[in-house]
Amino acid sequence: MEKMQLKSFKDLLFQFLGQLKFRLWRRRVVVFVLGVSLFLLGGKFLYGYFNEPLPTITIHAPQENQEILSDDLYLRGGVSPLGSKVLVNGQSVSLNGDGTFTAILKIKEGQNTLLVTAEKRGKKAELLRLVRRELSPEEERARQEAEAKEAAETRAKIASQNQEIAQVQGAYAQREVQKVRVIEHELKDEYGLKRVVGKVVNDTDGPAYWVKVTATFLDPQGRAVDTKIAFAASFEKFLKPQEAAPFETQSIENDFDHYQLEVTWEKE
Repeated sequence: MEKMQLKSFKDLLFQFLGQLKFRLWRRRVVVFVLGVSLFLLGGKFLYGYFNEPLPTITIHAPQENQEILSDDLYLRGGVSPLGSKVLVNGQSVSLNGDGTFTAILKIKEGQNTLLVTAEKRGKKAELLRLVRRELSPEEERARQEAEAKEAAETRAKIASQNQEIAQVQGAYAQREVQKVRVIEHELKDEYGLKRVVGKVVNDTDGPAYWVKVTATFLDPQGRAVDTKIAFAASFEKFLKPQEAAPFETQSIENDFDHYQLEVTWEKE
């Protein structure tokens, strides 16, 4: 009885070992097949990469340093091999079946740089082309007309400001004044009309009425060339203590070397 049990146990052990050996062998076969497959795929990729030619880019139009008289630029070119990814100034471009492409770009006045890149399987090529945007005769004429109109409007606006200051000056005549401090100023020049703009502040302990800024324009020898004025407060307006206000003088067309400012004001 014991011998029969021992034989049965041995049979079971041999059967288990046989199944275990079969499973280990099957796993080795699977690992081997996977390894061979990966090796073949990697080899195919490396073979394709090293045998893939570097992309070649051709630009048919525009020509190098060509002058363009429009905001729209039509770029025509071709690339090989087929299937390459093409970018023009960073924007993707669709290829035709024969590898040619067309792109419409917006260009600015002056020098413009066109950068065409082509890439396939990690291999990349670049090609630069320079073009120049020039204004057409119609555009140049329109620009001159716009500049002339802007100059006329600016001069008319300044002339109106001069007239307003002159009116205030007439109402200001024969009034007793005292000084107020200028805290900032600069010279503005627009189409040959120069004027001083800045800001004054009331440092007194009471309100300041009829605050006037007088600009004296001097030549290199210190002689007065002209005098212009501005009002920071007039009529019913006044500056409270420590209050600041802007000013803008009448314009001057004469040449001068430098200028001096004087601020006067009146108590209530």
